[in-house]
Amino acid sequence: MIHYFILFLIVILTSCDFEESKREFVVIDSDLQNFLKHSPQDRLLNAEADYYFWLKKLDEIPQGYIYLQKAANASLKLFEITGKPKYLELNKDLLQKASLLIQGKNQVNNLLLLSHAEMMLHNFKAAVNYSVKARSLTDEKFGPLMMQYDGEIELGNYQIAYQLLNRAKQPESVDYLIRFAKFKDHIGQLDSAIYYCEKALKFVESPEKRNWIVSNLGVLYGHAGLIKRSYNKYIEALSYNPNDFHALRGIIWIAFSYDQNYPLAKKLCQYLISNSANPEYLLLLADINEAMGQIDSATMHRNSFINKATFPIYNSYLIPTMAEVDSQKAVELALTEVDSRPTPEMFSLLAWAYFKNGEIQKAIWLLEDEVKGRTHEPLAIYRMAMIYKEVKEHQKSDLLFQEVIDAEFEVGPNIMQYVPKDL
Repeated sequence: MIHYFILFLIVILTSCDFEESKREFVVIDSDLQNFLKHSPQDRLLNAEADYYFWLKKLDEIPQGYIYLQKAANASLKLFEITGKPKYLELNKDLLQKASLLIQGKNQVNNLLLLSHAEMMLHNFKAAVNYSVKARSLTDEKFGPLMMQYDGEIELGNYQIAYQLLNRAKQPESVDYLIRFAKFKDHIGQLDSAIYYCEKALKFVESPEKRNWIVSNLGVLYGHAGLIKRSYNKYIEALSYNPNDFHALRGIIWIAFSYDQNYPLAKKLCQYLISNSANPEYLLLLADINEAMGQIDSATMHRNSFINKATFPIYNSYLIPTMAEVDSQKAVELALTEVDSRPTPEMFSLLAWAYFKNGEIQKAIWLLEDEVKGRTHEPLAIYRMAMIYKEVKEHQKSDLLFQEVIDAEFEVGPNIMQYVPKDL
């Protein structure tokens, strides 16, 4: 009888192992092959042709500010396709030239375009200033209020941002709903964020905006642990735009963090890097290499990112990466960043840089004054937990580590190896 019982246990354990080994991946390589065949080269050529077409129009009519705005829009498409920040600077330069040709109330639209240009460059104070000026010139307040909201929330002025939303409330406006969803996500009401983002889809008409909303729903579903739904939304976004690198990056993260199918994640990430100059993808590849135990490759790609991330829009990625190799430089970068973007998330990066630079007391002061209880962002929570653990504040660190465990998918396997297993 004992022998039969042992045999029964072996069969059960073996079948469990078999079930675990055949767990289905969410990301299926064959789902993506049609999208990967769509090289961004055609879109790049079309955007370049569009850009030069409007410049040629300017040669014919030098005072045609509409042509400057059209060329500026083409430059934004060039940035989206290539990931090269020079196109963001070009966009702003063209709009500034257009502003010199516009008088009075006709300035409003161009001021809003300039506000968006500054947002893209992470010049959030300038973005707010342009939107406020636009608001002063028009009786139609909705657009300026929405643009001001975008700037205020990036500056950490959450109460002001909420007041702006209330003043501009339009429950059937896509622009309002997607911003309200963002605010709900910020305050930790993820279910509400998803609800309002889904509601926005009912009213959206522009294919480009539908693509953007669907892609961002993929992000929110991932945050909520709805991984299959997240994946399906990213696939839907790619069906609208096969070169939606934001959606493809989300799929790579699912393959990496949830499926832990590192070979597929690596292959897809290499595709991204070969088709975009965005250096953030180098960090993603470095994370994948690290998880695969390819430490030399991971180090090489992180160093490459540091060398290429010379534009301020990459600072939130550059600071924690730099903290591992030149902590003093990371402190300097973080101080600059919090001056232009004083949010709890940015203060957590400054605290991390101080921590890595051996200035632990400064890190603790920042956490207590600027970060604690003010953010739900998993990486900020992780940084707090690690710093409190270092100073033996175990009650605080354990509670924070538990939040990190709950956000395991978002932080990824490389971070999770530093989270205590015995909480």
